[in-house]
Amino acid sequence: MNSSTNSSVEHWIFPAWRMPRVACGTTTRIGGVSETPWSSFNTALHAGDDPAHVMRNRELLKRHIGAESLQFLDQVHGVDVVRVGRNTTSRVPTADAMWTDEAGIALIIQTADCLPVMFASRDDSVVGAAHAGWRGVACNVVQALLKSLPVAPRELSVWMGPAITGRNYEVGDDVREAMNLVVPNSVLDTACAPSAIPGKWWLDLVPIVTWQLESEGVDSNAITASGLCTFGEPERFYSYRREGRTGRLASFILLNT
Repeated sequence: MNSSTNSSVEHWIFPAWRMPRVACGTTTRIGGVSETPWSSFNTALHAGDDPAHVMRNRELLKRHIGAESLQFLDQVHGVDVVRVGRNTTSRVPTADAMWTDEAGIALIIQTADCLPVMFASRDDSVVGAAHAGWRGVACNVVQALLKSLPVAPRELSVWMGPAITGRNYEVGDDVREAMNLVVPNSVLDTACAPSAIPGKWWLDLVPIVTWQLESEGVDSNAITASGLCTFGEPERFYSYRREGRTGRLASFILLNT
C-alpha cells in the first residue's frame, strides 16, 4: 500500500461493527490528489474536478478496501432502488439506493452534507446503501430500500455516516412540513428546532431516519450513527452548504471475497 493511500485511510470514519466479511466506512477529504477547491480526496466526476484526479482517488479507494469494482449511482434525491452486481458496475444507474449479495462490489454513496445510510445483514449475505438528503427522506427512500432487501429488517445492522447536523442545517417551513408528513410530531420536535429567524428551523435528519428504520422493524440497538457534522469540520469534510463548489465524500460498503 502506498503512502498516499495510508495518509488518507487513517482519517476515514468507520462504524463500530464486528462483521469480518463486511467493509464499511466514509472517506474524508484528506489524502488524495485533487487540487483546490476539491482538495484532496474527491471521488465525484460531476463536481467539476479534473477527471484524472477523480479517477486516481477512486483507484486509491478501490485498492485500499480490496474491492473488485466500485458501484456508483446517478443520485437524484429520489426513491428508486436498484440491485447491483457484476453486470451493472460498468454503468451508473439513476437511483438513490442499491443493494447487492455479490462479494467484491463496493456500493458507493457520494455526499457533501446529505446522510449516507449503510445496511448489512448480520449473516453477511447482503449489503445496501442509501443517499438520504431531506428530499429522499421525505419520499421514504430508506423504507424503499428496506422493502427491496431480501432479508428482514430485524436481521440488519444500519450505520449513518457523517452529514450536516442540526447545529448547522437551517431550513425553511417547507422542509419542516415535508418532514412532518413522514414522522410523528414527537420525532419532529426532537429533529427540528426553531431558529432565531421566523420560518426557519435547525434540522437533524438522523432522528428522523432512525424513526423510519425502527418503524419498519430494524432493531434500535442495531442502528448507529457517526454523529459527525460535515459543515462543522472543514478540514475533514466536504460541505456543499458551506462551500458550494466542492468535492464529495464516498461512503462505501461491500462484502469481502
